[in-house]
Amino acid sequence: MVRTPIRSLSPIEIERHLEQAACVGAAPSLFDADQYPNAWDGLKVCGRCPDKARWACLQKIEPHKSWFDGVAGGLVWRNGIVQTTIGKTFHLTDKTLPAYFAERNQTIETENDK
Repeated sequence: MVRTPIRSLSPIEIERHLEQAACVGAAPSLFDADQYPNAWDGLKVCGRCPDKARWACLQKIEPHKSWFDGVAGGLVWRNGIVQTTIGKTFHLTDKTLPAYFAERNQTIETENDK
């Protein structure tokens, strides 16, 4: 299997990857918390998610554009800004989201890779 760097997904790919997400069937309230430590339960669910599903989640919700509050893509968001455990924040945008995943050596498998 060939792995490719993170890239934008088509709407069809997003939906297909989200079908594999660990949060399918989970209570939505698990993902409402926008601060640590209240977000741990949601983060535990995200931790079981494949990278490609987390990336699809971020592309579907676009938390950095929608001022999202809660857990999405394995991250805790408040007003569209990622919250960290040490009380600092950092901004992710359309340009920096792929770099964020790439720095963590996370990739997604595409249909062309199979």
